[in-house]
Amino acid sequence: MKKEIKIFFRQSFTEAGEHEQQIIQEVIDKIKNYQDNDNKARIVTGNKAHNKTSFKHSFEQDHQLKFTPDNFRKKRLKLLSDSDLFIILRTGMSESTAFEVAYNIYKGNNIPMLFLVWEKAQIKTTLIREMEGTTDVTYYTFKNIDELGVVIQKFISDKKPLNKLDYKLVSQ
Repeated sequence: MKKEIKIFFRQSFTEAGEHEQQIIQEVIDKIKNYQDNDNKARIVTGNKAHNKTSFKHSFEQDHQLKFTPDNFRKKRLKLLSDSDLFIILRTGMSESTAFEVAYNIYKGNNIPMLFLVWEKAQIKTTLIREMEGTTDVTYYTFKNIDELGVVIQKFISDKKPLNKLDYKLVSQ
């Protein structure tokens, strides 16, 4: 039986239109298809891309909760706290992404992060650029979705948590 690697996936919601939603879905499909001999990926935030008009309704359907900022924040931070890896797809500006990144680093479990940055949505916010000295973070700027399969596979393979047997062998 394969061990699940729990992936917290962050997409832009309020800035995403239909074109961004298509890009997001292609990336989600690449993540959820990850598996190796012992592990497979599970996206804890869901396998469906959203846009600015769909994410609130989807949240209510998926979690049986009324969409409010408080409910959304609590549910997302709980999912983040229970995850092994954090993949951020930047297709547009998102203050909420910065909030979740800061939570992960300073209050959460500080799990490894991969920023996939679409070349049309460069990171301008100083505090989330060049954080390599602060946390385990990888940045990759892309033009074409096709190049992301290898990047995602490598990130998950390199950063997946050790299984308990491996941990005992390493720590002894």
